Amino acid sequence: MSKKIIIAGAGHAAMMCGATLAKNGYDVTVYERRKRKDVGYPWFDCVNPDIFEMVGAPTPEEAGIEWAWRNDITFYGPNTDDDHKIFQHLNFPEDTEIIIDRFKLYDLMIDYAEKCGVKFEYGVNIKGPVVKKNRIVGIQTSKGKKLGDLVIDGCGCNSVLRNNLPDYWGIQKNPPRGDIIYLYRAYFDCPVDPDTVEDKYKCIFLPSDTDFNFCWTDVVKDFDGFDKFTDVLIADIDPMSPEEAERRAEDYRKRIPELGKTRLKGGQVTPLTIREPLSNLVADGYVAIGDSAHMSMAVNGSGLSIGFEVSQFLAETIMADKKGEFTAKTLYPFAYKFWKKKGINMAPIAFVKLLIFKLTHEQLDYAFDKGILTWREMTITADQHSIFQFLHWDWGLPKRGVALFSNPGLLKVAAGALVDALCIFALGARLPKKYNRRKVIRWAKRYDWLFQHRLPK
Repeated sequence: MSKKIIIAGAGHAAMMCGATLAKNGYDVTVYERRKRKDVGYPWFDCVNPDIFEMVGAPTPEEAGIEWAWRNDITFYGPNTDDDHKIFQHLNFPEDTEIIIDRFKLYDLMIDYAEKCGVKFEYGVNIKGPVVKKNRIVGIQTSKGKKLGDLVIDGCGCNSVLRNNLPDYWGIQKNPPRGDIIYLYRAYFDCPVDPDTVEDKYKCIFLPSDTDFNFCWTDVVKDFDGFDKFTDVLIADIDPMSPEEAERRAEDYRKRIPELGKTRLKGGQVTPLTIREPLSNLVADGYVAIGDSAHMSMAVNGSGLSIGFEVSQFLAETIMADKKGEFTAKTLYPFAYKFWKKKGINMAPIAFVKLLIFKLTHEQLDYAFDKGILTWREMTITADQHSIFQFLHWDWGLPKRGVALFSNPGLLKVAAGALVDALCIFALGARLPKKYNRRKVIRWAKRYDWLFQHRLPK
């Protein structure tokens, strides 16, 4: 009899893991609160075009889904002028991502998962885990208990499963302030000729006077049924209403004339994880992956590409458990491989975000104006999750160092972030190779503290 795998929530990483498992004979069911037609988001996202091959899924082109190459980004500080903006440099096409509508991307994933044998039940609200002697044996839902041999958490950054696990496992629950951003996303009309816009995709850090916020706009032509539009994202670490986001958009139009006033699509506020990966991923009968495990880029929140890749790490680990025990011990190789292959590089990038948390508008403008930040630091794509993108030698480094030392306040903040980043590398080397609950929890507590003590109050 095949083992029953429960996937709680139609998260991208959990679904792609489930597809591989179903293809190999496992009984896999996804329980999702939304209706089938509502799974996804009313905007496009950027992905590495190679991710579909990673999981064996058809490419967008093979599935008949529209896609386009992503524009490179130009970065601005709060008051950066054109002489000091930072333009991203990507090698085309090998380092360039594609954009794809999120509803259509989910159509592709669900169609592929169903062909592999995954079953879907929609309109099922997940309320928490079913626990028996500290083992997770299923999920509590609006349609009763659903029991299985393993629960894969695909509920997202505020997972109701993770937040209600037994304390026995030492898995971090509710993310603190600063780990989640609230983003408003919408398409507006573009009142100018797109070809006259020099910086089609621009990102502005700290455009508003709050603790941490950023926005970007992207001018797009001939996509998603529109001749042209300006995609806007407005993000803040504190909850905001769509009305507040649109009030900010009105302010941004003073420096972004390509951002029109007529909303064409979208307009929702959605929570998104921008933090280090979860420190502890497994328990008996349970594993977190994707957004439920905070596996996203700590600067821009993108986690699609990484989720596709690590979904196969988890599938391999599950299939290697020939007895189907699905204990923390037998699931731990997934957590260990994730850390060694991805997490060790992703986690330190969270300190870049925490560094920006601490900077004043004046300090961030200074970093742009004096060339302390360059195109290398800002050339971040959705699937390149490595701190080594920020660490490099160039002939301008001594000059940048002098500029940094000339600003004691900025130097103090940057030095603290660097020390913590080095501590993460040292701590990562001491990650237990084999699962021991007490040792893993002790390691996780040290890991969590390095980030939490730098979060905004």
